[in-house]
Amino acid sequence: RTASGDFLNSLFNKEREFNPEYLPLTKEIEINAGAINQKELAGRLELFRASFDSFDLHHFNITSLEIKDETAEVSFDIKFCGIIEGTGKKKIFSGKGAFSLKLEYEYWSICKMNIPGVIS
Repeated sequence: RTASGDFLNSLFNKEREFNPEYLPLTKEIEINAGAINQKELAGRLELFRASFDSFDLHHFNITSLEIKDETAEVSFDIKFCGIIEGTGKKKIFSGKGAFSLKLEYEYWSICKMNIPGVIS
């Protein structure tokens, strides 16, 4: 729960610098299009963030959490709004998302993700 929430807070909090080195991510992350490395994912996330002046997280509700030894599966419903850079127009994103995590060096790291409108 904590790793998922911390990741989303880092992504949506535009008042803080986005520092991919401190994100709970494995070296390779699975998305619907296949595996990408941490640096490429960070670049995509930075481009997404740069497209918006700010974000408002309406809700992030974990619908299921399953932990097995050193892996975890998190499913969630999410709804957030972004103010498009330089326009003041709102773009609403919502839907079901998921994270898969691995326990690495005593910390949970995301190894697979699907965030509606951001990464799928």
